[in-house]
Amino acid sequence: WADRRWKLGGKAVWSALALSLLLSAAPVRGVVSASLWGRTPLTTPPQRTVAWIKQATDSGDVLATEADGRLYLLTGRRTVHLRNIHEPEAFFRWLLDHHVSYVVSFPTDYIMMTPAKNLESDPLPLETLNGLLADESRYEPVFGDEAERAAVYRVRTRSSGFPRRARPGAG
Repeated sequence: WADRRWKLGGKAVWSALALSLLLSAAPVRGVVSASLWGRTPLTTPPQRTVAWIKQATDSGDVLATEADGRLYLLTGRRTVHLRNIHEPEAFFRWLLDHHVSYVVSFPTDYIMMTPAKNLESDPLPLETLNGLLADESRYEPVFGDEAERAAVYRVRTRSSGFPRRARPGAG
């Protein structure tokens, strides 16, 4: 009797399968619904920010952002992935070395962190990035959208208005 109960055609197997499908239907429906119709930072591009970038930047400009692939696909602009650099001078030097014209700040709370908390691979925390970009001698805020929690900063270079430093001994 026990062998017959567990056969593929047995009622117990089909009952267990039906119960399993029934119990998993609601969670699966929720995941599919959120993926297709939910409006989250992960599923909804920052439309006003993207529109501004397309309208106000040149095709040769380079953008640095955590959402580099997404921003490239949506704007057609060259992008580089932000490095997790916390030191202001090193961060600015990295931007200049990579010919970055603009830094685009988005929330990073939906981006998964590495289990080891590898600072080089993990996203630069938004608070840290915004702190670095607060230096108005190096970065000029040119666009912001509170609803999208996005901001765009122009990197000041010598050609774009970076203040010249006095040479030692010049007076």
